Amino acid sequence: MLKYTVKRLAQSLVTILLIATIVFLLMRCLPTDYYFTEEQLMKFTEEQKYAALEAAGLTDPIGTQLLHFYNDLLHLDFGTSRRIQNGASVVKVIGKKFGVSMRLGLISAGISLLVGIMLGILQTAFKDKVFDWIGTAYTVFVNAVPSLVSYSLVLVFGSAMASAKACKKALAAIATLAHDKKSAILVTTFVSTICCWLNWGFGLVAGALLAKEVAKRVPTVDYPLLIASAYSGFVIWHAGLSGSIPLTLVTGAKFGEVTYQAAITETVFHPMNIIMCAVVLLAMPFINYAMHPDREHAVTIDPTLLVEDEDKTYEINTPAEKLEHSKILWGILCLAFLVYIIYYFITNGFTLGLNIVNMIFMFLGILLHGDLRRYVDAVA
Repeated sequence: MLKYTVKRLAQSLVTILLIATIVFLLMRCLPTDYYFTEEQLMKFTEEQKYAALEAAGLTDPIGTQLLHFYNDLLHLDFGTSRRIQNGASVVKVIGKKFGVSMRLGLISAGISLLVGIMLGILQTAFKDKVFDWIGTAYTVFVNAVPSLVSYSLVLVFGSAMASAKACKKALAAIATLAHDKKSAILVTTFVSTICCWLNWGFGLVAGALLAKEVAKRVPTVDYPLLIASAYSGFVIWHAGLSGSIPLTLVTGAKFGEVTYQAAITETVFHPMNIIMCAVVLLAMPFINYAMHPDREHAVTIDPTLLVEDEDKTYEINTPAEKLEHSKILWGILCLAFLVYIIYYFITNGFTLGLNIVNMIFMFLGILLHGDLRRYVDAVA
């Protein structure tokens, strides 16, 4: 037992050292302005700034700075604060807040323990009654929070992918297939439905962007119906790759005492589901066009109002900005994603889950944006 404990402690120390080293190196990539307060940035000349950095040892070679960092770390010296409380010891700054954090932590732990025990007793004493229902609802809600976050990422990663320049170009090319009112509605509905089947977040954004491009080419089309057609593909999202229930059933979902589990081939890729999606995909474009009003009652939009947003330009001066726009870092990350996705399907076979679907769309988003900072901005 002692040997195991010592081993785990040693591993923990190595992990902490590695994390501290990585954080230190990343902090050194930040622009030097972060080492000064707003007041100092306004008052100091470039010479004064350099002198202050030199006095703090921040102009020394990175190896020398790292050795000094390790030495200070052994003595529990984390330096002095430069922005929160300029000149104060970091240990003292943390120490003042630590007591408050500990009190809040202990109070929350005490409340959780008290409420948990009392709720458990009441649920047992009044089984299948009001208190039992309240306790069950609370438990379901708490357990659902991680899943809710994962489901929200479907929208985040899907919409970020749709906003990539490559996607916009593809949608603009597809829009050239629309030559009149009929083809405008048919193309918009057909493509948006496919996009929503792939990922509902991607479909919502891609459908809207496509409708915008189509309206530029066919100004006589009824604009409200065109927008409705762009979102009508949403009706089959839950029968697609981002459907929450099919993806949840892959790993199994427990309802009461029964656990339900179904492979993705038995839900999304089941012949009945595919036939249903195909029927909707083929029929809905014509149903939407049948609702198109005549010329007198059509509501059109001036194509000149549909102005494209200019691509954001970035200044790349500091080491941090260079890292954010590094093609090497982007390539390594894309390669790591690709290797893992291939490994996943080799080891698990043709099966999908919520996490791997989110990972695939995150990978595609990063790949299509071609720049890590652009992707972060798209997500934000």
